[in-house]
Amino acid sequence: MTLTGPARSALEQEITQLTQGMKPEHAGALAASVRRNVANWQERLAEDPIGTKWQLLDAYVARITVAEDPSSPFHAERMAFARAVCRRLVAESGLAYVAADPVRVRILALFDPQAAKDAVTLHRPKAVRSAA
Repeated sequence: MTLTGPARSALEQEITQLTQGMKPEHAGALAASVRRNVANWQERLAEDPIGTKWQLLDAYVARITVAEDPSSPFHAERMAFARAVCRRLVAESGLAYVAADPVRVRILALFDPQAAKDAVTLHRPKAVRSAA
């Protein structure tokens, strides 16, 4: 899947801004890398839309955790956005889907610990449940 129209144009504008002032050889390499990264995510979205959205959310939360000062208003704003995305993904995929992957459970636990606990408790396999 490739970007077309306004999405392609927006990507090229972003690449132009990112590479402004760089040496041509470095700018070309960065531009190629960004295009390849976008193409890979587009391909993954086409193959597994909901799973890829969860992976993108995980990457976004990891970036916030590493790059933003927890006392910063930017941190709070970005985490609020991530929380809203998490709620939408849970509504879209359901708790059983969340419970099937520890990364998704961890993300949900950041924003709604009780829902994460419910997902694991209510949707774990019967063999595991009977052993507990």
